[in-house]
Amino acid sequence: MATAEFMSLGINLPPQLKALRFQLGLDIPIPKEFNHRKTAEESRKYTVMIFKSYTKLNLILKRFEAILQKRWLKKSQEHSRKVLLQAWPSMSATHRPDLDVVHLLGRQRVAKAPLQAYLWPYINQEDLIKGPLLLLFLTSRGRNFPDQFFSHDVESASLAHNGWSTEAHEFHHVISPMGKRTPRSYSKLHSPESRDHKSDWLTHRSTIGLVGLEIQSRIYDFLVRCCELILCDLKQPSVMYPSQPPPSFLVPSLLDREWSSLSLTALQAPYRMPQSLDLGRLHQLVSAKCMEQEDHLWLLREDPGYFVACMKEWSEHRTEVVADQHGRVDPIVGQPRFWGSVAHHRLAQSVDDMWFWNIPLAQLEDLMEEFDKVDKLYWSRRLPPKLEHHFQQFECMTSRMINGPLSILKSGFPGSPLMRQNYLRISDTGAEGYAKVKFRNDDRSSSEGRLHMLFEIMQSPQLDFIHGVHSWW
Repeated sequence: MATAEFMSLGINLPPQLKALRFQLGLDIPIPKEFNHRKTAEESRKYTVMIFKSYTKLNLILKRFEAILQKRWLKKSQEHSRKVLLQAWPSMSATHRPDLDVVHLLGRQRVAKAPLQAYLWPYINQEDLIKGPLLLLFLTSRGRNFPDQFFSHDVESASLAHNGWSTEAHEFHHVISPMGKRTPRSYSKLHSPESRDHKSDWLTHRSTIGLVGLEIQSRIYDFLVRCCELILCDLKQPSVMYPSQPPPSFLVPSLLDREWSSLSLTALQAPYRMPQSLDLGRLHQLVSAKCMEQEDHLWLLREDPGYFVACMKEWSEHRTEVVADQHGRVDPIVGQPRFWGSVAHHRLAQSVDDMWFWNIPLAQLEDLMEEFDKVDKLYWSRRLPPKLEHHFQQFECMTSRMINGPLSILKSGFPGSPLMRQNYLRISDTGAEGYAKVKFRNDDRSSSEGRLHMLFEIMQSPQLDFIHGVHSWW
């Protein structure tokens, strides 16, 4: 298909979002407030864009998906980067570009902050040039309806669920796209009292729903443009080619290997179909973690070499080893009091870890037992009371468990061997059992400054709530 003919159906989106603005003084994007007529007009416009691009993407994949896979995997990283930048000029360069914006707070005018870093943090050069991620993105979006991704797209946008201010306006209309697969019904506005959506818990106030539509319209346009660039040598309209069966993914071994890693699974999550609940898989992960913690405790008890190695490693991350302004470490380092404190905290933490993982394991087993009693669940209906109670218990426990690892990271990061030279100890060990440190602003590299920025965000409840360093990726 000729490029000009392929582009004739393309959708040119404005570089600046129309449904967002910045809250003056806070550098936080929030939805614009429109009246009903303007909201309905913009919703229809973006819905037409979404379905036009989706239809075209689906048509391309049904005929050329195998060719797209082969061509993309053969490209070098530099060539892949050029394709991405042609499809999305000024694409963010790094993973989690929204965190780079933190550097700009207070240093740059609000109007020039990069909105795309907040709303499409997963559309960046660093991630998409990595082998199959773009192919996963194409397959999931082109072979599944847009409504299956709507809530995921709103939640995935940085600050979408916790940073946007509601201001003084109460929402008067809601958008409920789940299960709607025509342009007319997809973005239809409902009043809060309407029966059309009362049973639908996946509703969005119209202002945030409009942002979700704009996010999706840009995503589908970007994916179509990528296909156009990869298939630029085809000379006939794609409808002239016969449909092909869906090809098997060309790198299944890579995907299987990455599934076993939680970090790589999280990296793939924005590009895949939103995962359905797999309690069996979750039970395997939690059970494996429990056995790991139990083995760790037995090794501490039975293997002196393992015990010594663990105590030495733990001692390397204490704030007492950070030098003061005179270049000296805390006087207690190497003394019996120091090693007693190290052993106390390490053993207590090991016991706590096993306890903390066995509680959610027991809750998960009760949840699975109750889940098996339910014949069928409907997304438009509330869960049965007992099952809902088990889910609430499990969610409450898992949300509390995150505090343990974060606490260890916060206390051990400044004293780590590669970072301690960037910190200054400002007090000796006191009654609280640790020494206080502060960051040196002089003589540091940009990478060290970025690490410290992430560390500061995790230490600040307000910044952590807004930017979500501990979130899905």
